[in-house]
Amino acid sequence: GLSGDGKRPYLGIGSGTYELLEWDKDISLNSWHFIVGTFDAATKESFLYVDGLSKNKTMTCSIGNLENRPIIIGGESTSGENKVNFFTGSLDDARLYGQAISFTEVKKQYIAGLKKMYFRRLISKKEYNQRINNISSSDISFRSY
Repeated sequence: GLSGDGKRPYLGIGSGTYELLEWDKDISLNSWHFIVGTFDAATKESFLYVDGLSKNKTMTCSIGNLENRPIIIGGESTSGENKVNFFTGSLDDARLYGQAISFTEVKKQYIAGLKKMYFRRLISKKEYNQRINNISSSDISFRSY
């Protein structure tokens, strides 16, 4: 979801009682962002990735039985099952996996998305290189254009 002001992504985990992992900086509006949330039920470790960078937290809540429970992307469910805090914008390429993907896999997907945006001329060479430089300390290879 996004915070009430719509500028801070968060990952909410729980069934009845929720815990949040919120990004600590506002994201720019009206631009492309790559946001991924993961949760490992065995370790209760959650990660929030924004544009190839990560933040993590060990959750204390139990997610309980999620059978017949909705998965909400880009909003949240309150008690009474009301859906609130939906962001205004577009989602592209939403994915669900059967396990938490690694930080390396998240960065690879982010870079692939950046390349697609650059080659379609949706972001400039300068913006592409700035975003790549933000994750340059990563353990995977990348190429500036």
